[in-house]
Amino acid sequence: MGDAYGILDASQFCCLLLDSGLNVKYANKKATETFGDGLIGVPIDRLSPSSQSSGQVSADGMRAHLSMVGIVGKKRFAWEACDLLGTPLPHSFEVDAATLDVDGQQCFVMFYNVLGHNCVGCENLKERRDAEEKIKAITEHIPIISTTFDSDFNILDCNRAAVELLGMKDKQEMLEKFDANLLEFQPDGTPSREKAKQMINRALEEGVAVFEWTNQNLAGELLPAEVTLVRTESRGEYHVISFRRDLRDFYKYKEMEYILTQRSQAMLDSSPLLCSIFDENSNIIATNRKAEAFFEIPDKQIYIDNFYEFSPKYQPDGELSQEKGDIMLAQAHKDGHANFTWLHQTRDGKPVPAEIYLKRVMLEGKNQIISYTRDLR
Repeated sequence: MGDAYGILDASQFCCLLLDSGLNVKYANKKATETFGDGLIGVPIDRLSPSSQSSGQVSADGMRAHLSMVGIVGKKRFAWEACDLLGTPLPHSFEVDAATLDVDGQQCFVMFYNVLGHNCVGCENLKERRDAEEKIKAITEHIPIISTTFDSDFNILDCNRAAVELLGMKDKQEMLEKFDANLLEFQPDGTPSREKAKQMINRALEEGVAVFEWTNQNLAGELLPAEVTLVRTESRGEYHVISFRRDLRDFYKYKEMEYILTQRSQAMLDSSPLLCSIFDENSNIIATNRKAEAFFEIPDKQIYIDNFYEFSPKYQPDGELSQEKGDIMLAQAHKDGHANFTWLHQTRDGKPVPAEIYLKRVMLEGKNQIISYTRDLR
């Protein structure tokens, strides 16, 4: 980040980096000149008057803007500010804010561009445009995948992160070959262009649209993503900016989870023991296929749905089966394990003596019980 900080210090607009608690983590030279020395660690609320000229409470407004930035990744808004002494600054700002990952922590980077005729260094339109180009040049390198489309799904612009994701050599190739990355159909069966136009129209009408989207890079790799479209206005025309969250790792994890689940189920089903899982409320939620042979039933789900029908009303020691079962499960939750003999029965009343071992385990973030039942016949 050292070179980037050097570039920011040489710029003519204010730049602040906020940590996740909305405290200033970095301020460039222009920000220090504008707001005052000693910005590091200062809450962003201290750099705004108590309210905006619209009457909105500044603290509420800033948090609303940054909450939206946290959702869509980027936002531009007009803002009035004050220095560290609380003195209102004589001009308003146009603020470009974006999320930025710094050392694994979500931060916010904010570029303050002065509005109004008293803008230092921006007294005329040419200098104002120069300032906008500087902002664009720096945001180009922020690691947020972003593209801009018109209402007909024609790509107008993109940043470097988008170029790299799709395997293009530069932005010009991205603009020329963007259609080559489109799949004919989306995973839900909708033609890609049809779905894109539907989502763009929704964003134009409602301001925001969020949906899943899959395209491919030049190498043919599928690129699933969660896409957020945000309506924006530029020179009197509405465009849509796309921000995407890469879902490749998510789907790889889901595929691995499915494979592991299938393998685990296969191992359970091949076990000579009846294996079952009970949730934190002592309800049976899963079992292996051994239940079918154990209780002479065609489907293990019958055992899950009618658990206490496969035990007599009373155990041989005279205790009610349901009460004793709850006691043993509670003991396993408390002590981590329990071992005891039990009398099961088939649906037609045939006795099935068994030995049961209960073990407390952590599954899906919750304490659950796995039971291992050995047939003693």
